[in-house]
Amino acid sequence: LMAFVTLLAVIAAGVYLTMTMLFKIGTIQVQTPDGTVVQEVGGYSSSQILQALGVQTEENIFSFDPAAKEAELEKQFPLLESIRVVRDYPNTVVVQVTEAVPAYAVQNGNKWLVISDKWKILSEESTQPEGLCTLYGGKLQDTTPGQGFWFVDDADAASASGSASGSETAESESAVSTETARMEALRTLRSKLEEYGLSQDVTRLEVADTEQLAFLYQDRISVWLGTLNELDYKLRLAKYVLLDEDGKGCSPTDTGMLDLSHLSASSTRKFRFAQGEPTLPSGYIAPVQAEAPTQTEPQREEASDPEPDTEGADAAPA
Repeated sequence: LMAFVTLLAVIAAGVYLTMTMLFKIGTIQVQTPDGTVVQEVGGYSSSQILQALGVQTEENIFSFDPAAKEAELEKQFPLLESIRVVRDYPNTVVVQVTEAVPAYAVQNGNKWLVISDKWKILSEESTQPEGLCTLYGGKLQDTTPGQGFWFVDDADAASASGSASGSETAESESAVSTETARMEALRTLRSKLEEYGLSQDVTRLEVADTEQLAFLYQDRISVWLGTLNELDYKLRLAKYVLLDEDGKGCSPTDTGMLDLSHLSASSTRKFRFAQGEPTLPSGYIAPVQAEAPTQTEPQREEASDPEPDTEGADAAPA
């Protein structure tokens, strides 16, 4: 019994020494993910970040919860993409930060939200930000800078779903399903556009209707994709036409609509390029930046490979 009591006393003493005398914080730094110590990042000084952290030297390194500190800092510094608070034993605390990169703009009433390339709301602006791709996909889950970006179901659509089913549960499930589908479509479409080298010239993405996805290329050609089915095939064909890879695609001054929504690698359906106004499923019409030809170009036929015969057929997709 005495040996057991003595052991407990030794353990207690060790814990006390650890919490009071050992592991005292000697250094607190702000670093980038590669370990570079910085004095300013994302428009914020390191002193601002450390002051908001609320941890002092000489405190015990176990005296705070890193996850709670990270959550507090992310609310206060929305222009930082991610923040990690790391204990670097024995006596260093590191605030690891990644600067956000503005990539998208979303209209919210009479305001515009700036969204990062990692789907974080960075700021709210009174006018449309220049040089950012516009996203269109319905209502937003949250509009607070610093929060994650997420499309949700329209209230009217959810209400209609609830009325049809006669169940609030069905209405809720419908909203969640649409929300998930829209964001999945958005992420997938962006990833594939990057893969095919088209993303830099996309000026608008529409995912409000996951049965009719679309994007606007250089503010002059709208591309209708339909669903995510056969997306690789559709984008290979879109790349071939938009980049005019062998002289049979669109010229740099063409404007209009490229309809790929009914295509698949196993079908013989036609694709269609109609010169004129580049309209989108939402009804949005891009401002024409180049004069369109006066005559409508013949509709073109798809082939079984990504380099179609653009001499074309007359039939449009059903």
